[in-house]
Amino acid sequence: SMGGLIVSGGNPTINPNLKFGLAGNQEANFYIESGRTATVTSDITAGSITKFGNGVLQINKDQRDAARGPGAGYSGGWVINEGQLTVTALGGLGNAVASNTITLTRSTVSVPVLRLQLVGHERGADIPGVQFKRSRTYEPGRRDREKDNKNKKKYGKKGFKRGPKHRR
Repeated sequence: SMGGLIVSGGNPTINPNLKFGLAGNQEANFYIESGRTATVTSDITAGSITKFGNGVLQINKDQRDAARGPGAGYSGGWVINEGQLTVTALGGLGNAVASNTITLTRSTVSVPVLRLQLVGHERGADIPGVQFKRSRTYEPGRRDREKDNKNKKKYGKKGFKRGPKHRR
């Protein structure tokens, strides 16, 4: 009595509401093939969500009670075994409750990725109660590159410390 979605061709956008199990309380399994993106623009009703496959599962819909009605929001938790989960909607992961956790499970061949990307909300102008101070993107090794660039400015290309310009 559980269900799943397999994406092995194309990059589908899923518009109809998804309900896993008769009561919507069963595990939802999403398999997205490498190089593919499955975009969900509807409600997901499930006991839990497991994502595997090296492709991308993108959630473009608010899954909280605030968007779906009291008691109707998603609260079952996420397990990302492979690939990437991209959330583009505020509340796309569901309700902020203890049972709704995100588990990234690393294997010997795959590192799962969680990407939070609010689209169309410039500095929180459209989001009541949210104020963005600064936005940042994480890149592995970025701090090392920034440090190297700072040292190049301070010491020059050849590694000699630059002093004040001398007048002749």
